[in-house]
Amino acid sequence: MKKIILIFIFVFSSLIFSNMQEEIRNYVENSPEYLQALKNYINSSYEKGYSLSFGTNLNKVSFDYDFDSYQLSVPVTFKFSDDFSVSANFSANKDVLTFPVEIDFNVFNFDINLSGNFRFVNDEFKDSYGISISKNLFDNSDEEDLEEKISLLNAKWNLLNVKNQKVIEYLNNAYYSLYYSKMYEIYSKLYQLKKEEFKKVEEKYSKGIISQIEYLNEKKSLLMLQKNLKSYESKKSEYEKYSGFPLSIFEVNLPQKDFGKRLDLKALEIQKQLNELKKERLYQLYVPNINLGFSIDYDYKEGSSDKEFKPKVYLSFTLDLFGNKKLEKENILIDYEIASKNLQEKIDMLENQYEQFFYELENSNNDYEIALIEKKIKEINLEKVKEKFEKGLVTENEYKISEYEYLIEEYNLENVEFSIFIKKLNIYSFLGYDLLSLIEEVLE
Repeated sequence: MKKIILIFIFVFSSLIFSNMQEEIRNYVENSPEYLQALKNYINSSYEKGYSLSFGTNLNKVSFDYDFDSYQLSVPVTFKFSDDFSVSANFSANKDVLTFPVEIDFNVFNFDINLSGNFRFVNDEFKDSYGISISKNLFDNSDEEDLEEKISLLNAKWNLLNVKNQKVIEYLNNAYYSLYYSKMYEIYSKLYQLKKEEFKKVEEKYSKGIISQIEYLNEKKSLLMLQKNLKSYESKKSEYEKYSGFPLSIFEVNLPQKDFGKRLDLKALEIQKQLNELKKERLYQLYVPNINLGFSIDYDYKEGSSDKEFKPKVYLSFTLDLFGNKKLEKENILIDYEIASKNLQEKIDMLENQYEQFFYELENSNNDYEIALIEKKIKEINLEKVKEKFEKGLVTENEYKISEYEYLIEEYNLENVEFSIFIKKLNIYSFLGYDLLSLIEEVLE
């Protein structure tokens, strides 16, 4: 795997891996958010390539029993791309059948047209041909190409974002359906034992064996336990529908800092490039756009059955005399400044977000160390209570309470580990990696 090391810390059967891969992909690809993002991406990536236009035109001039006054026209256009198309238009009336064909294409920004016209006039076949080559002085089609590229990059980035969000959502749902179920179960048992123990506390308090402060502290502890139990019951119910999701956790090493995979950043870079291009072409506002070309027709001489070549040279231009050139110029210059600032602000924002990710990850690592200590404390306490229980110095309830409290810290430690796992995946997502592909690669 390219500069990415994902090492398993749990080994499961290949069947579980396969199920998890399939479940994650289904969860992602069947979500409405993904389908909407996919639709937007497909629309942006759709190339204006091959298309077929077909139509008929039946013109009625007058009505006669032999239909002599009807004219039939059938235009057909095959468009293979923006730079290549073929069109034909079959037409017929009483005495004339015509079938003109034209081929239009662009080579090195030269517009080329090849034409042929085939006619049957009073049962006599006639044909003519032509070629024309022209070019505009200013060809700014590259600007449109850049705009389409920007749109595609943004749509692709949005699709990747949605995919990654749904992957994280799946992992959270799968994990917390297990976590809250375990926590609810253990708190239920602990609460029942604590209730029994509190009855003894009430008896001691009524007999004056313990102080009011001790009694109130025990009651407060029981109420806090009950509150936690209710909270876990609610969470368990919320995540219960995800209980069938397969899940495996793996260790994730952090990737190197590199924003090169972020397509939204690439889109902003191209936007700046586009606006810089428009800025460089400001002079076009004051220069007429000239179209220069020549054509050669091979057609019949007038009033003769002989053909001849008919060359032509033509020139045309457009010049906007009334447009507000100053305003257009100011807009182009301002758009360039906006694009430059947007790009720099995006880079600064990404740097800050990246630092924030590591700040949060560092906090989670501290939480992990604390959770380890808490677990160790409960483990030591459990060992001591166990020794006392074996000697008959404490009740079975007291021993079970210590055991459950240890399990709670064990589950809390697992929760912190999972939180670190998700934070690392979020960093991969932030840098532009496809989490679905990464996980599938690990699970293969």
